[in-house]
Amino acid sequence: GEWMYPKQQKNPTAAELTRSVENNPEAAAARGLWGNLDFLEKVAQLNSKLKDTQFADYHGHGWIFRAVFLHDRQGNLLDRQGNIIPFDAPDKFARAVHLEDEHLRRGMQCVDCHFDGDVHGNGLLYGESRAATTIECIDCHGTIEKRPTLITSGNGGKDDLRADNTPWGPRFFWIGKRLYQRSEMTPDLVWEIPQTVDTIDPKSPFYDPASAYAKTLLRDGVHWGAVPKPGQCPRKLAHDNSNVNCEVCHTSWATSCFGCHLPMRANQRVPLNKYEGILTRNFTSYNPQVVRDDVFQLGIDATYKHHRMAVIRSSSAVVVSSQNANREWVYSQQQTISAEGFSGQAYNPCFMHTTSGIGTTKNCEDCHVSKANDNNAWMASLLGFGTGTVNFFGRFAYVAEGRGGLDAVPWTEQADPQAAYGSHLQEIAYPDDYGKFVDGGRRLKEGYHEDADNILDIQLRGEYLYTADGPGGFRVFDVANVDNKGFSQRITSAPVSPLGQRTDVPTPYATSVTLPSTLADDPLRTHRPVNEEQAVSPIYAWVFVTDRKEGLVMVTVGTLLDGDPENNFFGREKIIRFN
Repeated sequence: GEWMYPKQQKNPTAAELTRSVENNPEAAAARGLWGNLDFLEKVAQLNSKLKDTQFADYHGHGWIFRAVFLHDRQGNLLDRQGNIIPFDAPDKFARAVHLEDEHLRRGMQCVDCHFDGDVHGNGLLYGESRAATTIECIDCHGTIEKRPTLITSGNGGKDDLRADNTPWGPRFFWIGKRLYQRSEMTPDLVWEIPQTVDTIDPKSPFYDPASAYAKTLLRDGVHWGAVPKPGQCPRKLAHDNSNVNCEVCHTSWATSCFGCHLPMRANQRVPLNKYEGILTRNFTSYNPQVVRDDVFQLGIDATYKHHRMAVIRSSSAVVVSSQNANREWVYSQQQTISAEGFSGQAYNPCFMHTTSGIGTTKNCEDCHVSKANDNNAWMASLLGFGTGTVNFFGRFAYVAEGRGGLDAVPWTEQADPQAAYGSHLQEIAYPDDYGKFVDGGRRLKEGYHEDADNILDIQLRGEYLYTADGPGGFRVFDVANVDNKGFSQRITSAPVSPLGQRTDVPTPYATSVTLPSTLADDPLRTHRPVNEEQAVSPIYAWVFVTDRKEGLVMVTVGTLLDGDPENNFFGREKIIRFN
């Protein structure tokens, strides 16, 4: 990180930030060095000085490509034989396994997989690019049952690849049972395409026992080696093409973007980038919060991919803020909610283009409970249940202070990157601010207070803070304007009189409160079958409160998620008490 920021703190002006975002939508680039095109041109020259990462090139937005290497689950670098490489080894990156895509390593480019239909479309509109693709892995590599026909099988339609040509000759050609492909871009570059059917054939020179085991293992988990009779593979095989996408086993790593902050400012008149110069008063930057390569997760793919098992990733975890013309944050770091009521912290199936070769494919214990039963946290992450390693806390820490009420304390920078005060990131991105914080005894000096009877427990969801207030019972505070300088009282029981909003439930002595999730999942919204979404469980509409005398109290709070300001009440019919 210290190589990415100037030694002297840079505080970009509004004009500098605007110019930077025209090239790179990440606001941090205006504060760092990578907003400078000259720096980007030479970024790979830093590699000899870097201890923890290696850079490659950068793309048109100025985002820098970072090399991903093979690690074990403890974070140790591994060589091709699986041996640990010491972190202080001077040649560690030379010995480490760079997890580059196998197609890229062969010299392939985009047009060597994506042909006429993928490039020009078929005249139909699709909701996403994956739905429009014609190519599938089996169109070139075949299956365990047969070699490819070279006719595409993707959702975008059928392309006859047998008739395709490059400037140097036919794109595909067979020599006996071996399939070859010519490069579209590079003369005289030809590569052989491995055939799946050869990897399971003990008589073939391409036979691989691990491949044969994975591809022919039956559902009983014991027998393998033989291919079932035609038509029986989907029913008998554990990992048949009809229910498991190829990339599930052949993805060496996946990018996961946990949180992207989009702060919109309505006090700058700027042209819309890449939209014909139309002027707007709303200026928005795009700020990744967490980008990781060590997370691997699986889910069920979309209808157009026949609901097969697929690699999924966090790529829509958006939090939004909005500043008005008076520079008041009318909402800050709020999650979005879909029309069906699901949280906008979404996961998507994704073909990662990190196809792996021998030694870097997934093994059994990457997707199944190990024999030693020592990969439970990994399995929790794999299945999307989470492990608590990428929680988004937000700029404000809410502190329950018993009879002292509660406080909202900002503990990060307002601007992006929103570094925590006193952190290493603040030290390198905001060295002046960091110095003042350290010299001041590392004390947080800003906070917003609200009185209460005896706040014993709190939990934040969206713009509401749910509390157990001792003799005050269960109380929900409105914290929508906690970051709004236009409000003198930033934490309130309601922004209007109790006639317009009342979000408290009297109990003898509330001691704790918990929500099923801090994500905004709303089961009360209209469900449309055409969207093919699962129903949101009714449990997400409830909050659970413990009380000294009444035991467990359940309160329906789903109305705080539906966007309707006229129904923010907890009536008697919405309360269940378990004495």
